[in-house]
Amino acid sequence: MKAIDLTKKLKGYKSGWVAFDKNYNIVAHASNFASITNKVKNKKNIEIVMPASENYFGYITSNG
Repeated sequence: MKAIDLTKKLKGYKSGWVAFDKNYNIVAHASNFASITNKVKNKKNIEIVMPASENYFGYITSNG
């Protein structure tokens, strides 16, 4: 799988949780996991839900 650099898209998010669609655009942000899941539970195009952070060093994941 090819690596995806989300640095620019995550630039404004230093805390909480973010949700990405299948095109890796941020479609929701919330302060905690329960809130983000409530925001996206009925959306069908959600690809990734991940914590927002000031530093993503070592953050590697796979979708397959």
